[in-house]
Amino acid sequence: MIPRRLYLKGFMCYGQETEICFAGPSIWALCGANGAGKSTIFDAMLFALYGEHRMSRGERLTGKKYVDALIQHGEESFSVEFDFALGENVYRVRRTYSRKKRGTMLALHLSGPDAPFPGRSGPQQYPGTETKDGFDSWILQTIGLNANTFRVAVLLMQGQSDVLLKLGGAEKHEVLTQVIDLSRYEALCKLAGSRQKEQEVLAKNCTTLLNDMEKVGDADVLDLEDQMNKAGAEKERARQRHLTLTSLIERAKRWQKLQEDEQQLAGNLAKCTALLDQAAQIEQRATRLDILQKVIAPLTQIYNWQGKYASLKTQLEQGRNKVQTLGESLQEQNEKMRATQRQLTELQAQRVETDRAQKELQPRLLELQESCNEIARLQRQQQR
Repeated sequence: MIPRRLYLKGFMCYGQETEICFAGPSIWALCGANGAGKSTIFDAMLFALYGEHRMSRGERLTGKKYVDALIQHGEESFSVEFDFALGENVYRVRRTYSRKKRGTMLALHLSGPDAPFPGRSGPQQYPGTETKDGFDSWILQTIGLNANTFRVAVLLMQGQSDVLLKLGGAEKHEVLTQVIDLSRYEALCKLAGSRQKEQEVLAKNCTTLLNDMEKVGDADVLDLEDQMNKAGAEKERARQRHLTLTSLIERAKRWQKLQEDEQQLAGNLAKCTALLDQAAQIEQRATRLDILQKVIAPLTQIYNWQGKYASLKTQLEQGRNKVQTLGESLQEQNEKMRATQRQLTELQAQRVETDRAQKELQPRLLELQESCNEIARLQRQQQR
């Protein structure tokens, strides 16, 4: 497991929002004076994963006091988020707690190939991790270590370097089993033990059955052999009878098939006989069919010509109507042209009259122009 990020708010000595990113170098060192909060960072990791911390083991706090001891003085709640990587996957665990409300927990998948819902983007919540049992089960399944083993193998607390040596036999075995991953061998051992017990029970049952059976003598064996020989002979007779019955069944099937073929041939023969009786009538109808086939082609051509004639007649009638309409329109246009011609003649006469009047007024305009020039000259002189 590789730490990636730790977020704290209201947790022990971290009252304000604090985020620590373990990115970049592969080795980190936390330095600071006593009481600066170095151990609290590891307490936060342990609590985010397992809901435990140092005071829970040293002072043996239980119940509500167990978590209230983690809230900074003057605060009402805290929250912890821990991001870590396992292989190609990155996970996030989150825990919150309030003095007045129940604590919450949640596990998220941030990136990697083992997403709970492949194809979706963004963080994905693992179903069931919002409950304590589901969250603890997910932690044990994903990380593979319980809280005690995590302290010994991953997070060695200050002053607890000999914790593995002080553990009892059962606890030490459990820790080493999880660290070295002896679970497969334990499973094989349990499976071998269960199989051994099953075989012992089976052997005991077989021994009991053998003891309960009656002893068999030579006369019983001879009697059983005689019965077996009789049964063998009866079996051979039954086999011969079975072969005979099988042969009879095959013959019966062939006989049934022949009867069906006979009935079908009789039906075909009756149809042929009926056709032969109608030979003269069929011949007469064939001759009539030849005649009709010869007549159909000319009749079809005449029918097509009639259709074309009707179409041409309709087109001719439409053309006559168009010619009549065009004649009437042409007459109207001629009348309009004659009226326009009369108007043009009148306009030409008016133009001639206008030109004549303009020529008569031309000398008068010249005289007026000279008078205007004289008036302008007098005005300039008056201004001077």
